[in-house]
Amino acid sequence: MGPGDRLDIGVWAYHEGHGGNTATLAPTSMVAGIAAAFGGINGGTEVQQFVHDALAAVPGLALGGNSAHPEAPAAYLNYLLFDGDMVLLDMGHRPVTGAGLFARERLLFDPIEVKESGFAYIYVSYEGLQARGRVFFDDLEIVHREGPVVQADDYYPFGMTFNSYRRAKGRENRYLYNGFEKQTALDWDVFDYQARYYDPATGRFLNVDPAAGLMRRHSPYNYAFDNPIRFIDPDGMMPSNVNCCGGLLQAGREFLNGASNAFLSNATTFGTPAGDVFVGVERNHPRTTAEAFGQTAGDALSVVTGAVEVIVGGGAAAGGTVGGVVTAPTGVGAVAGAATATAGVAVAGHGVNTVKNALEGMLFSSGSGRGSNNRVPDDEATGDHTVINENGTTTYKVNENNPNTNSQGVGFETVKRVDRQGGAHRNRVTGEKIPTPHVHEKSTLGEIRPAVPGEDIPKERSQQ
Repeated sequence: MGPGDRLDIGVWAYHEGHGGNTATLAPTSMVAGIAAAFGGINGGTEVQQFVHDALAAVPGLALGGNSAHPEAPAAYLNYLLFDGDMVLLDMGHRPVTGAGLFARERLLFDPIEVKESGFAYIYVSYEGLQARGRVFFDDLEIVHREGPVVQADDYYPFGMTFNSYRRAKGRENRYLYNGFEKQTALDWDVFDYQARYYDPATGRFLNVDPAAGLMRRHSPYNYAFDNPIRFIDPDGMMPSNVNCCGGLLQAGREFLNGASNAFLSNATTFGTPAGDVFVGVERNHPRTTAEAFGQTAGDALSVVTGAVEVIVGGGAAAGGTVGGVVTAPTGVGAVAGAATATAGVAVAGHGVNTVKNALEGMLFSSGSGRGSNNRVPDDEATGDHTVINENGTTTYKVNENNPNTNSQGVGFETVKRVDRQGGAHRNRVTGEKIPTPHVHEKSTLGEIRPAVPGEDIPKERSQQ
């Protein structure tokens, strides 16, 4: 059972008189009989003992007679609601009445609303003896209507969960504490805060704070200044006072984070003539509009700085070459000139690459990749789906926290991207160069692995 669920319970009853409406069975016998019906045995296995003790602790489990209907026997339709730790939450019973004397009587409960996740125990009982009047029950009907709650989680201040519930058939949502994705690969159970990873079990980040120089009084691994009631850390870069300046300060931080991410990504991503692609800082998918605008600003700044590098580097290359020729008879001048020219070429080349990356970032602003392998969610999609083109496939799932939506008002996130064309990429953890075809997915250590034919790449149908 889950919060928001509803139970409809009913049964038909029939009796042949009561011969007295009081209970003739001892309460301990009733408790033992009800517990045994659900597998509880006093002195049995650990599980059997646990069930028995939980039911024995229910006050009034044996009702002791049908005082509300003295004309009828002590027989009932009952329900018990327990939480996940078998602590009683609610209970109720419906007694048979005189209407059931040699006739069918319908016993019903009003719809029962479930408040917490747990278990429902539903049963019929008769506290008398058959010799004093027989009682029959038939067609016990239990209708379980699932509520709108698919998943619910309560959190301790530093992010550990309790009272968690997820519908048995519900799709897992890993965007939990503060809306960040829980990394479940290899039972890691940490949160990806974009800039670094956070462990809620220790209340510490696993990497040094990129802005540690601005907060020298605090550990570079601390989370929210060790005060998560007052502060939050929206992206792993720097704690923020949730009571200070409201959304304006938050939007400013998101803008700066987007700008710095795009600028660093443009400056550290480059390709080789052989088609290999090396990524220093991965370009993030913008989570908010402010971060998306920040990435655009970072791209624009990259274009300017890249152009300056091209001009300065080109001038140095030309000047170094000329200087080397003029002073070549000295030997030392030739070496110095050649070194200057080489450095100039490197600076100019880096500038060209930075401008190229920035322009691609502006053209493909989703942040999910560059070039021909950059795909975007289907503009008409309303649920999880896969986009396919000649260069590969990208699988998306719905992300209600993503403010960047399609024409249907639905936001998505990338689950898996398979590249069939393009250059090799390197696994960020192992350093291994993964040739094409390869797969990008966060559940993979290092986020990239070789593609598996028939699993990641559909088998080609044979030509007739």
